[in-house]
Amino acid sequence: MPQERNESLIYRTFCFAVPVFLRSPVASLPRLRSLIGLLLCGMVLAACTPQAPGGMELLRVSDETSTSVIDNTPWEHFLQTYVTVRKHNSNLVRYADVTPEDKAVLDAYVSYLQTVPITTMNRDEQLAFWMNLYNAATVKTVLEHWPVQSILDIHISPGRKNYGPWGLKMLMVEGHSLALENIEHHILREMFADADPKVHYGLNCASMGCPSLIPHAITGANWRTLLTENARDFVNSPHGVDFPRPGMMAVSKIYHSWFQSDFGGNEESVVEHLLKYAEPKKAKEIKRCAGISSDFYDWRLNSPSMLTKEGR
Repeated sequence: MPQERNESLIYRTFCFAVPVFLRSPVASLPRLRSLIGLLLCGMVLAACTPQAPGGMELLRVSDETSTSVIDNTPWEHFLQTYVTVRKHNSNLVRYADVTPEDKAVLDAYVSYLQTVPITTMNRDEQLAFWMNLYNAATVKTVLEHWPVQSILDIHISPGRKNYGPWGLKMLMVEGHSLALENIEHHILREMFADADPKVHYGLNCASMGCPSLIPHAITGANWRTLLTENARDFVNSPHGVDFPRPGMMAVSKIYHSWFQSDFGGNEESVVEHLLKYAEPKKAKEIKRCAGISSDFYDWRLNSPSMLTKEGR
């Protein structure tokens, strides 16, 4: 049952049960009254606790004997055509240059991925599949709402105070209706926890502050290499680690406010992770700092048109 409907059902039950109970003879027994009251409150809290979409555990299934691979040729063509690579800085996507023909090919690719019997693939191919689907669907969403200055300006998530497209169930995989946030948090960060924290370097949310959109389709064979290279590039960019003042280190919110648990759970483990990928000069600066002084994130769209705009 969808979370919203589940919460509504429990809430209606709660609203009906409480008055009935309070009018009953046993309501005069103080301890029983307290115990049942706590039970009813617990039911409401349980209903409101965020959970992964029901049935998604089926997506954990894989076939490690499978040698099947997904045809990512259209996505590779799109990336090679429209992504401008910038070493140690955010790669840019030339959204304004995308032709109607290439937009149609991208749409068809996203539709094709939704027909793939992903549970019949091996885990390496599955990991690549989810990253490509997330990234291609994100680019597709930006193009559908172009022009925008930030993905935060795409107000399509239902029932949200926050902005962005991540809460809209826009994809269907093996009968499961999925939002981008489901792919990131319930599939990649949970089901592929053994690949963490590298998964963060394979996802791009169309923002300057995000690890760059890799200019190649990710595959079961190349994901380790591509994500390692992207990790190194991000850590050595001003979007990953910066030094606002001598002896003070600011890091991306990815490492601190948002997903520190994926990088070991404390500042020491985050610093250890950063040193693993930092080039000598940056590693030396990191070691000079007593710890993490602040974090940041740049929500400007990863588009050439935003280079002259101030960060958000």
